[in-house]
Amino acid sequence: QTLAETLRDAGFHTAAFVGAIPLLANRGLHQGFEVYDQVFPDGMIERRAQRTNRAVRAWLVDPPEGRVFLWVHYFDPHHPYNPPRPYKQQFVGGPFAKEDVPYPRNVNPRTTQEPGAQAPEPAASELMRKLYDAELRYTDDAIAELFALLDEAGLLADAVVAVVADHGESLGEHGYYFGHWDVLWENARIPMVLAHPDGRYAGTRVSALVRSIDLMPTLLAWLGLSAPEGLDGIDLTSLIEGDASPIVDAYTEQSEYFPVHALRTAEWLLVRDRPSGGDGAPPAPRLYRRVDGRATPDDVAAEHPEVLERLTPRLDALYEPDDPGERVAIPVPEAVREQLRALGYLEE
Repeated sequence: QTLAETLRDAGFHTAAFVGAIPLLANRGLHQGFEVYDQVFPDGMIERRAQRTNRAVRAWLVDPPEGRVFLWVHYFDPHHPYNPPRPYKQQFVGGPFAKEDVPYPRNVNPRTTQEPGAQAPEPAASELMRKLYDAELRYTDDAIAELFALLDEAGLLADAVVAVVADHGESLGEHGYYFGHWDVLWENARIPMVLAHPDGRYAGTRVSALVRSIDLMPTLLAWLGLSAPEGLDGIDLTSLIEGDASPIVDAYTEQSEYFPVHALRTAEWLLVRDRPSGGDGAPPAPRLYRRVDGRATPDDVAAEHPEVLERLTPRLDALYEPDDPGERVAIPVPEAVREQLRALGYLEE
């Protein structure tokens, strides 16, 4: 049961506007939405944030009466980094050729699918970083534009607002260049910004461990609604108000390319490659540490066997292996496969 379904059943009008083909309704993400806008330019696999905003603006010409749940999804800070021209000029400056932009690559010796893959040249890496920064700034501006649209429509003043990402991008850390192949800090530590309608908690910064699954119960509590039974997440309100964090562990997994799962605590990150059905033994678990709020880059599993011993059973308790008997093969049209390949979501 999704957040959209819960709010729809509580009398909310529900609408979503998505920015890329991985979120098409046929993936099932439309559950609970009365409006699910996924109109892309001909032949395109994503639409820029401002085009998504235009769709929201058209919907706001005659908004529904009553309470509204609106989800607006932007895809721009994601490969390929291709911000509008003014942002390229602002962050890159001079012209560059298409061949100067390297394709995202994984040169991690543990996981690489490109034997002999080399890190991009320094100039190419710097160009990609600038383009990524430009995408971030463009998306920031698009969010500001969205807020202005909602304010003009009278929907912002008493709204609960959440701005959250689904993953970060590796910019060279651990041998990953301009993608999100793993569950390390740079990929799984994401922004989550919440705004209460009466300005309560404004300026509050929470450094404790929280999880994406905590978003749904928190938003429902702020809307005065009960959460469905069985949710793994918790209402973060008491933590925001200064109480000690009840969250000890966070679970993360990644199934694209390199199946891996992880247990995260305030200090430690235990990463374990999941069995892939091959004959070889999986690599040894990896252990990373955060010190004074910053992640250390090296695997320190050998130096801290006592931490591995303590955390491994906790990861085992959270990991539920897939049941092969529950899997159903679904044919995917070749046109869709090509779109997914172009976005880096499919390798064959």
